[in-house]
Amino acid sequence: MKLKSSTLWQRLRSNWYAKVISLLASIFIFIFYRISTQDDILVPLENISLPNGYAIAEEFPQSIKIILRGNKSKGDFTKENFRASVDLSGFTKGGIVRGDVKMELLGDAQKLGSLEYEYTPTIISFQLEEVMEKYVSVDIAQSISGVVPKGYHLESYSVTPETILIYGPKSMVAGIETIRTERIDLTGRTGTVNRTLEVFTPNRLISLVDTREVNFFGLIGEKKVTQVFEDVDINFVELSDRLSITGIPAGKFEIETTELYLEKLKKEQLRLIVDCSGVHEPGEYILIPKPESPGEVQVLSYEPEKLKIRFEWKKE
Repeated sequence: MKLKSSTLWQRLRSNWYAKVISLLASIFIFIFYRISTQDDILVPLENISLPNGYAIAEEFPQSIKIILRGNKSKGDFTKENFRASVDLSGFTKGGIVRGDVKMELLGDAQKLGSLEYEYTPTIISFQLEEVMEKYVSVDIAQSISGVVPKGYHLESYSVTPETILIYGPKSMVAGIETIRTERIDLTGRTGTVNRTLEVFTPNRLISLVDTREVNFFGLIGEKKVTQVFEDVDINFVELSDRLSITGIPAGKFEIETTELYLEKLKKEQLRLIVDCSGVHEPGEYILIPKPESPGEVQVLSYEPEKLKIRFEWKKE
């Protein structure tokens, strides 16, 4: 017996380095084969069955990693060949619960019963909380961007509907007062703007009940400004050739017009007109001036509203 053991030991020791090299080569070939025929696919975790009246209150993994191995794995399948799901419908209370991830084969993957794969994670922890529904205002102001042409501004805008019903975990929904939309760029726009905008929730744990879109209507018009003009001319019309006026005052205008028109408006285009057709002899008269301006100008006020003028005979 001792002789046989000694002979076996001698056989194992003979050419031991060649045996070690062969073993390492076999391990290397095995590992190389496994890696070269391995493919990773991320499958979205979208199918989660929840108990009635409860919602998920904390973030959880959005995808499951599938590791495929074998000659029929590399490039043969996509995420559409797999469906990841978790069933939490059996839980009757809130708090932290653990759900098993189930993986379903779809399409061509169903035909390969020997398909070698594994996935991670296989178990996920979820925070369940009571559901709350609430109407919140649509905050469109923060979504408006861009620069309208010079001399224009956004005169008015509205959004329909003005409120949207959301639902989700009570602790999150209770603190939400407004909800935002996608951005709307008004660069270079004038006139009316009518566009449908997508509504965004603060995070993926909050959902929209009725609609995911709102309608934006805006009016971009010319910007109006006010301006005061001093020393405006007062013109006396229908004045008798035999009469003259002493001490003619200057007028003052406060006007409103568009920013673009104001740039080209001249003071000479603004006048106060005094009708002297009723004055036939010297003396002091109270006359009412009337403002005259271009059609693009609105006169807000003017001075003087009444004039006390002294008329005299012209000297020959």
